[in-house]
Amino acid sequence: MNKILLGLIPVTSMLIGGCGITINAVETVSDTLQTVTDITGSTSGALGGDDESAREFVANNYDTLSSEAARGGGSAVDSLAELLGEEDNNEFSRWLQMHYDEIFSSEEGALERIQFGRHQVAFAQ
Repeated sequence: MNKILLGLIPVTSMLIGGCGITINAVETVSDTLQTVTDITGSTSGALGGDDESAREFVANNYDTLSSEAARGGGSAVDSLAELLGEEDNNEFSRWLQMHYDEIFSSEEGALERIQFGRHQVAFAQ
């Protein structure tokens, strides 16, 4: 009986250790997403525009924005460009179309993905 119990200790330790790895991986993904959120939150003001107005606009017009972005532009995309302080609506529309799959993968976080991507464009110039 003691031999059986002693044999279970390493198995139990491995199972518990495996859970720790899973928890750490989930925490790392969560930390990474939080970092991206922090970055976009701290850089969005540098792009110009009013974040709260842009956030409401995207939330209220997501389907229209998504359709127009896929086509390469439209009045909703132009309005968002203005809210974000974009200087060139045509370039912004082309950029949205080129990055459509990444940006419009889900409604949640769409504005942050746009702001983060546009920050990268501005930083590269």
